[in-house]
Amino acid sequence: IEGSGSVKLINGALAGAVQLDGSAFQLGGFSAERLAVKMGVANNEATIEQLALQLNGTDQIVATGKAGIAKPFGYDGGLLVDIRNLAALQPLLTVFGQKQNLAGALKLQWNGKGTADPPAHSGQFDLGITKAKYGEIDLSTVQLGGIYTPEFAESKPFKIVVGTMSLAGVVEFREKRLRLRDLKFEQAGTQVLSGYVFVPFDPANAKEPIALDQRIAANINTDKLDVEKLAASFGQKEVPLSGAFTANLVAGGTLRAPFAHLKVAAERLQAKAAKQFDPGALALDVHYSNKELSLDATVKQPQIQPLVIKARAPFDLDATIESKKLDPNLPIEATAQLPASSLAFVPKIAPQVRRIDGTAALDVKVGGTVGKPVFSGGAKIELKGARMVDENIPGIGAFRASVAFAENKLNFETFEGEVGGGKFKLGGSVNVADPKNPVFALRLESDEVLVKRDDSITIRADADVKLDGPLNAAAVSGAVYVVHSRFFREIDILPIALPGRPKPAPKTASAGPAMISIPAPPLRDWKFDLALKTRENDPFLIRGNLANGAVSLNLKLGGTGLAPYLEGSAKIEKFVATLPFSSLSITSGFLAFTKDQPFQPSLELQAESKVRDYTVRAFIYGRATEPQVQLNSEPPLPHGDIVSLLATGTTTSELAGSADALASRAAMLAVKQLYQKVFKRNAATPPDEKKQDTGSFMDRFEVELGALSNRSGGGQDVKARFKFNEQVYLMGDIGVDGNFTGSLKYLIRFR
Repeated sequence: IEGSGSVKLINGALAGAVQLDGSAFQLGGFSAERLAVKMGVANNEATIEQLALQLNGTDQIVATGKAGIAKPFGYDGGLLVDIRNLAALQPLLTVFGQKQNLAGALKLQWNGKGTADPPAHSGQFDLGITKAKYGEIDLSTVQLGGIYTPEFAESKPFKIVVGTMSLAGVVEFREKRLRLRDLKFEQAGTQVLSGYVFVPFDPANAKEPIALDQRIAANINTDKLDVEKLAASFGQKEVPLSGAFTANLVAGGTLRAPFAHLKVAAERLQAKAAKQFDPGALALDVHYSNKELSLDATVKQPQIQPLVIKARAPFDLDATIESKKLDPNLPIEATAQLPASSLAFVPKIAPQVRRIDGTAALDVKVGGTVGKPVFSGGAKIELKGARMVDENIPGIGAFRASVAFAENKLNFETFEGEVGGGKFKLGGSVNVADPKNPVFALRLESDEVLVKRDDSITIRADADVKLDGPLNAAAVSGAVYVVHSRFFREIDILPIALPGRPKPAPKTASAGPAMISIPAPPLRDWKFDLALKTRENDPFLIRGNLANGAVSLNLKLGGTGLAPYLEGSAKIEKFVATLPFSSLSITSGFLAFTKDQPFQPSLELQAESKVRDYTVRAFIYGRATEPQVQLNSEPPLPHGDIVSLLATGTTTSELAGSADALASRAAMLAVKQLYQKVFKRNAATPPDEKKQDTGSFMDRFEVELGALSNRSGGGQDVKARFKFNEQVYLMGDIGVDGNFTGSLKYLIRFR
């Protein structure tokens, strides 16, 4: 940049001249070829002989004229902006963080004169934009021009084309009125909006340029205005709502005391967040006059009856503008009515629901004030049945619900139904005086409700649970009894159906969570005092081909949602696990839950097994995730022999001494496996507690092939044993020579 000049202050007036000449300007990726400034100052008036910025050979910005540098700051000049390729400004936008692509041509011509203080302006202008694009916005045409004076302004007919949309009209200002007339809006060549608007406007009044007590008028009409097309024209690819609107707005009066009527008819309405719903329709009438606001709306959807909403309220717009807030004592009156409608549409919005047969109706009234609304009326639901996609989730049947508002309370007058043959009932109320923090007073009761059922487990529950207190600090109390419930699982002894496959990898117990917590409100601050129990003569049953027993629960869920705990015990009763060649009976067993480790119970189990002439006792203790086991026997055996005896019915020394004994055990194991598959027990039926459960035939029958003979001095026998009870056994053996020996054995155990 080269420049020269001098400016002097003589008798309070500036005088002088300045000249600049520069080239090759660069800012980031933006560049300009030349800057030329030639300006003179005399008598506090600056004369711009030349002010030109040349971007390149075709694009330029040029200004000429005069401007006063003292009050009233008069001016007389002109401006030309001629950019034939707006892409030249793209690097400049990038410098300021705008990365949208820019293209097209811009031409602006302005000539004007006037004073800034007091403001008095006049002139003319023409603006033209062609084939412009900014990101996704296709601004193909802008034609705007006109003349203006301090008291009058009028544009030529303007036209703005964005994509397939075009807006045309005339802007006019006179007698302190701003008019937008001859409006015409088109979508893809079809006119969808027309009308006019005028409002009071005084640009000289900086404090209140739009007078609130002057007359206004508007008449706007739309015909099938497509929301998605409108948004797409401005580069918005995703809009929350689609549909077409036909509307008419008529307004008059003043801004302080207006009258207005809006009528809307919308079709093909569909929320993008609820695409599963079929498109609906809306008819809306909103009227305001004489300080009263009324609304009448009807929402139609193919799957339900029309929802009708009506509301009326006195509304002083002038007072609201003055106070800049809505009066909390403003009375309101509103109703919402939905006739009994089929709920068959529910699977569309809840895919987990397979089928639902029932109806729902709504009749709600709202009174009181804006600050303290009062609700009345209610809702009713009638369900014949509802079934889930997951067959293991119990269905709901014979459900009836009737909830009613009484002042600020939502009362559950009727809320009952059946789940899997059991019944449930919910009663109480919810106080909604503060909609953000409702107060609950609810009680849930159930009788043998089916909670879960699949091939392995069936759980039913009797419950008496209360929910009391505000949403942000509610309390849950009561009791849940597990009733008529069982667990059933068949376990293969030996995978004989999968020859040649490798031995399955052993499963390890998961450590489980050390703490369960709900850190998010409102459940975070809820308090829990909930008993989880079984009744004395109705324990939780464990049934299977290899294990039978029962568990009694006496637990308490306490604490808060942030820090809950489980305390109490689970007692194992009458549990018998059938091993391949023995059975293991738990004589005493507890799982204890404590506050310090609320979800990692500790074990204390004592079990006993009688194998041949041996009594084996096991003591299992420690955390459930890391149990410890101690074994002993009578008569005493080494630990390895005890394990072998439980697993094979034979000690390690006996197995090591005869390969035939090992083979006989494997053969007997396969026979038992086949027997269990063919003759399954009815595990669903609990055993008669008054009778001694001696097990199935195969549990009491043992065969040993290739056993060493006690009679033939080293020969081999086939031995068999059948247990009548814990003391009496029938025994027999056949030697290789064909001789048979039988005996009846009575066993006496000393403790």
